[in-house]
Amino acid sequence: MSKSTRSSTAKNNQGSPAPDNDSSAKITQVDPISTVFPQKPKKMRIKSVAVRPKRTPIT
Repeated sequence: MSKSTRSSTAKNNQGSPAPDNDSSAKITQVDPISTVFPQKPKKMRIKSVAVRPKRTPIT
């Protein structure tokens, strides 16, 4: 017979103490070290190819 591990892990999680709500009071505001500006999307380079006229054979 195989034991299901899902039920046993769920039982173990119920026994753990809940986190304290006082930990959120310890967070302080900080000034950013550097600011990053949004960049404009780069356009794809299109290769410009000169269109040559078709050669007509001289008869």
